[in-house]
Amino acid sequence: MPFDKRLKVEMEPQWSGMYIHFARLKRLIRADPFDEDAFLTCFEENLTTILGHCETTALDLHRMYDELKSAIRDSTRSPLLCASDTRNPRHVPLLSIDTAGSPMSTSTEVEFPVPEVNLSERNPKSERTPTLRYIDIPRSTILRFRDSWWATLMRFKPVHDSISPDHSMRRAYRQVYRLAVKLFQFAELNIEGLEKIQASLKKYHGENCNAQLRIRRIYDRNKLWNYRTDANHLAKLMRVEYSSIFKTDVGTFTETSSGQLKWELRVDFLLLALGVLFTLWFTPIFQSNGFAHRCAALMGFIVSLWVTEAMPYFCTAMLIPFLAVVMRVLPDPSTGLALKADECSTLLLGSMFNHVQILVLGGLTMSKAITKHGLEYSIALWIHRISGHRPNIYLLNVMVAGVFFSAVVSNVAAPVLLLGVLQETIWALPTNSGAQEALLLGLAFACNLGGMLNPIASPQNAVAQSVLGDHEISFLLWITLSAPVVVIGVLFCWVLLIMWWKPFASIEYVPAPSGPDGEYMRNHRASIWEKRIVIVVCGITLLLWVLQPIDAPIFGNPAIIALIPIVIFFGTGVLTKVDFNSLSWHLLFLLAGGNMIGLCTRQSSLLSNIADSFQVLLDARSVVTIFLITMGFIVLITSFISHTVAAIILLPLVRQIALREKGSQEVFVFCAVLICSGAMALPITSFPNVNSLLAEDESGKPYLVSRNYIIPGAIMTLVTFALCILLYPIAKALIS
Repeated sequence: MPFDKRLKVEMEPQWSGMYIHFARLKRLIRADPFDEDAFLTCFEENLTTILGHCETTALDLHRMYDELKSAIRDSTRSPLLCASDTRNPRHVPLLSIDTAGSPMSTSTEVEFPVPEVNLSERNPKSERTPTLRYIDIPRSTILRFRDSWWATLMRFKPVHDSISPDHSMRRAYRQVYRLAVKLFQFAELNIEGLEKIQASLKKYHGENCNAQLRIRRIYDRNKLWNYRTDANHLAKLMRVEYSSIFKTDVGTFTETSSGQLKWELRVDFLLLALGVLFTLWFTPIFQSNGFAHRCAALMGFIVSLWVTEAMPYFCTAMLIPFLAVVMRVLPDPSTGLALKADECSTLLLGSMFNHVQILVLGGLTMSKAITKHGLEYSIALWIHRISGHRPNIYLLNVMVAGVFFSAVVSNVAAPVLLLGVLQETIWALPTNSGAQEALLLGLAFACNLGGMLNPIASPQNAVAQSVLGDHEISFLLWITLSAPVVVIGVLFCWVLLIMWWKPFASIEYVPAPSGPDGEYMRNHRASIWEKRIVIVVCGITLLLWVLQPIDAPIFGNPAIIALIPIVIFFGTGVLTKVDFNSLSWHLLFLLAGGNMIGLCTRQSSLLSNIADSFQVLLDARSVVTIFLITMGFIVLITSFISHTVAAIILLPLVRQIALREKGSQEVFVFCAVLICSGAMALPITSFPNVNSLLAEDESGKPYLVSRNYIIPGAIMTLVTFALCILLYPIAKALIS
């Protein structure tokens, strides 16, 4: 993109008059005859404006930073940003180890280099190395917990956990940090423009013309380099301080990440689940089949824990093999008696992991590689460049990006990735304009729809493949069938949000997404070859998955293809062991719970008994009528519980019902899982919905509340349901 166009796209709208007049200077250079005086006058006036703006902004920046440090120091018992060390005033306390109550008391001090911010520096490369040191927690903080069972743990408690800074302090830190990043980007963009002007002057009028010599002297004496370096150093310092105080990165959109929510055991819901267990245990449901009866009690207990979220999903899933063995749920096919404990446990634990988990693990690995190398930010910046001046199209492009990333890295990782790079844009949009709400809802709904696009795009799709077993649907056929639903759904959702929220009625230009400060990017910049490896390997993996009907004789199961990115990324050092340990293992264990509950319901004949009960109601009805009733039941249930939990519970039942109709099980399960992903009326039903619900403004106030989802989400649910019903004859023809 030419620099003059890029300048218009990347400049801060409120500073638009302060940037280099690149187009005007280029016209003066190319004028025939060349008016040297007019060019020099314009150049000097422009540079004076730029430097004046940098000086004013830098003074405001450091004044705000000093006030912020004073406010934090005054609001805490122990000094947070103290200047007590006379050797170097820039000591930032991070963590203390207090041994109150022990015979010996010591404090550990560790030093970290942090760049010195000094506006008087003339050499951009000069840098001092102040320290960050550890201090003791006040003894009074420990005494409050002395009688508690966790008192020992509190000896190692971070000092900032007891401080509990409020949202206003977070907001102030973010504002100052963003101003530092904006000043750095302002100086960087103008420096690039000035260098291009010099190159253009040399091209048209030679290296030794008077104007060239004059602007070279002016340029060499200007302080623009100093302002850029100082803003960059301050941004880096604030990133370190913010991370130490608030235990999160300064660029994190919400206080608590959706993927790292703190779980607390809900005793009331646990008692409710136990009540369901004992009620079903002592109620004669399936008197002729004791195994189905005990499995129904187990199923009721597990479903109650999942629906109420009394415990983490994956933890509940790990209860299944323990209870199934103790309750004697599985029969011995040869004798008809209860399977022995050792054989039952071996069978259950052996079913935990299968090819579906390997498939999901490959998707999680690609997601980690894309995130680590900043490819999602590059895509977000490209979207802004092509549509930032057309806000309605920008919303559509964000939704398309949500669909794309959901298809590539699953709709669990995609909303987090995109919300991270869109956070600055959302913060900068005018309040009460509806733009933030439209972007957040559009991103959530698009990721829900994108979760339909292939077998690894969402956990419920993986559950569907596991339920189908040997009858699973290929990647190419899945994409072919789901693509029309996704495309029509995204376009309808885009129109709905524009009509419902009218988000950009007063907005002509969408602010550009801000990336990390320059020093941080240089320290964390991946090499070109690593980025190329990520792009090439992900592309090859996706291509092989799509061509699975062709390459099946070579690779067999698509899970074998999923091993390619795992081996290459971790084997070549693109990803490390730390990255491997940080993968979403809780998701894999949740899928393992689905495998085990499916085994129990099949082996105990619970599914066949329930299907027989349904069959009595559905007798003498056509296949289409059975399909409509089943899908209506699915959309009703999935509107109130998690998509993944609904898939684990309902898809085996749907398959059992469809087995009565020859060749219909794949169609029923496929359409049912699409409807699971399409239920969007409540924020609790899917991770993308929860992710957008947790998005907060700078004061800690959420942009969305539950009622914002109800009407547009219900409309999208009905639209998705209608599209899946219309898809039925096409899917039946292609799958058969």
